[in-house]
Amino acid sequence: MQTVETPDTPEIYSVAVSYVTRRYGGPEEGGWWYDHHVPILHGADATLIRVFTDYGAAVAYANEVYGIIKIRNEELPPLDSVLSDGQYAAHIFDGLPCETPRPHYE
Repeated sequence: MQTVETPDTPEIYSVAVSYVTRRYGGPEEGGWWYDHHVPILHGADATLIRVFTDYGAAVAYANEVYGIIKIRNEELPPLDSVLSDGQYAAHIFDGLPCETPRPHYE
């Protein structure tokens, strides 16, 4: 018997500190923007990476990590500001931490 996995349900979730920037997605419907996450895989922030099989546990840990990094964001302009170069986030990834791909406009 062959098992079929649903692509909408990842086997693991990972939580990592990521640097978030706002990127231009395209000119459709007057222009659209998206948040682009790049995980920080080196230095002290890399020690915060954890992998989970339960999404609820990943959310709880992401909230804990955000409590650690939120002080950094207080000195940075918000993402929706023209002065913003980005902010830090505790991001939950489906699978292992990786750079988020550009979404497709529909």
